[in-house]
Amino acid sequence: MKKRTPEQIRRLIEKDVTRITGVEPDSEEYRFGCVMLAASQVGVNTKKIAALLGRPRTDVADMVSTLRERKIFTRTRIHAEDWFKRGSGGIGFNIDLAVAMGLLDRVEEPAP
Repeated sequence: MKKRTPEQIRRLIEKDVTRITGVEPDSEEYRFGCVMLAASQVGVNTKKIAALLGRPRTDVADMVSTLRERKIFTRTRIHAEDWFKRGSGGIGFNIDLAVAMGLLDRVEEPAP
């Protein structure tokens, strides 16, 4: 299998965000969704996410900061375990997108 180019990966991310969320490409939800999926490919690195998406680093940095504040991202990790589950991954992604947008709060379950 051929390795995908960054441009191909960007287009796939954009296509997936549209398919999973149904939001308009000019919306804030769409931009957050793209940043979230891009981070799943390149890690929580503002410079790499901005380069992959072709977006200004300052805009991406603001979104990454928000995603950290809302506990979707940590300094080095993405809470994306539920995003890629067959059959229910879209639900997990949309819930985390709602958290990113401030519509829901992420609640950590206490350790047993």
